Amino acid sequence: AVLKMGVRGLTAFLDRSPALWDTLALKPQTPAEIAAGTVPRVVKLVIDGYALLYHLYFSTNFNCVCGGQYAEFAEHCRAYIVNLQKCGFSLLVVMDGTVNAAKEATLMTRENDLIKTVRQLTTAEKHVGKKTLPPLARYAMVDVLHELNIKVALADQEADGVVAAMAKANGCCAVSKDSDLFIMDLPAGYIPVDNLELARNGSVTAKRFNRAKFCAEMGIHAGMLPLLASAVGNDYVSQGLLRPFHASLGEEDPKMPACWQTDKEASVRDLLIVRVAAFLVKQPSQDAAITAIAAAADVQHAADIEAGTAPVFKGEDGEPKPDEFSKEALAEALRLSIGQYALDPKNAQALGTTTALTTTAKIGFPAALLQRYRDGHFDSKLLNVLANRAMWCNGVVEDLDAESAYIPSRPIREAIYSILLDGDASKPVTEYIRVGPKFGSEEVPVAAAGAPAGGVL
Repeated sequence: AVLKMGVRGLTAFLDRSPALWDTLALKPQTPAEIAAGTVPRVVKLVIDGYALLYHLYFSTNFNCVCGGQYAEFAEHCRAYIVNLQKCGFSLLVVMDGTVNAAKEATLMTRENDLIKTVRQLTTAEKHVGKKTLPPLARYAMVDVLHELNIKVALADQEADGVVAAMAKANGCCAVSKDSDLFIMDLPAGYIPVDNLELARNGSVTAKRFNRAKFCAEMGIHAGMLPLLASAVGNDYVSQGLLRPFHASLGEEDPKMPACWQTDKEASVRDLLIVRVAAFLVKQPSQDAAITAIAAAADVQHAADIEAGTAPVFKGEDGEPKPDEFSKEALAEALRLSIGQYALDPKNAQALGTTTALTTTAKIGFPAALLQRYRDGHFDSKLLNVLANRAMWCNGVVEDLDAESAYIPSRPIREAIYSILLDGDASKPVTEYIRVGPKFGSEEVPVAAAGAPAGGVL
């Protein structure tokens, strides 16, 4: 799963604005209510499965280095889900599926960051706060969901768009940990997964974001929210493009909205969000606002170059990167980003036995296979082999001075590739895997069709 950054600084800003949240308090039915046949209140949730997985694993001090404590984690998942059910929550959990080719570079960066984390976790020194998700945690949680008859559905690729579209189409609250969902039009609301708070007495308090209140407090039309997110900064518009616009807004402290109820001093990001909103309020339309942003950034960029104050950005190799700014590139990036917040109605039907994915494999994507995949009984890594001829050997806690722990099992994977691809050796399978101290890729040939060798299985 690709961990998204979302709208930079927005979660912290909203956490400091308690008036923008509605509180739902639910508790289990009493024996008397059950005996009287009282119909409990039902709150329907569409949950991003990986957001739930990371929340459940990392909110408790499980040992992610030595064994992962899968049995204890499964019991924790079971207690959490049962508690939600007793309080009237109805759940649909949507999991990420295959890897979007456009996200491969981001995934490679995350995997290399994970190698650094594993290095720290496996040294003698204590590294407070360093954690990594064990490889079987996902299966432990999904098994529990199946046991409890919770509907689990695997998306074609990333789950977030499906979660949002299904929530809107079915009148459900969306549950995730992605600040992009604060921006989307979700009539039943959005609940960050860590805002589902379970008390010891079994009651649940859910804090749901109120988008309409946010718009009213910021004085901005709801239709401008995608541009607000894009102009503040998100996964789709780079900091290099936005920096001149942000600098053009000046450094004078703006008036904070009435919803801001905190004794803490506003951060640089908090102030930026208010400044950008104030800029957009003055624009008559979204197109006019994009033009105004690009123009302001262009003037600031030219002034910075003339004054010799334009920052120099460096790549991972430490070498200076070429200046990426142009007002045309900024305007194009803003428009592309805005489009990411539009909910595609097709995504609300994206969990059936049809798929937008394609494959060159002879087997294709038969309905029976896709149904097993959607239900979580056919692994997304295997579907990724069919769709992309790629296997992601995601990082694990291991001896980083030895070869990858995935290497000894490669003959088994080779046999699997041959079965899945029916011996089609026209193109190898790319294994994304740790090679020495860095995460990289290796080409693995597909063996001719036939029964696996006896020494393999």
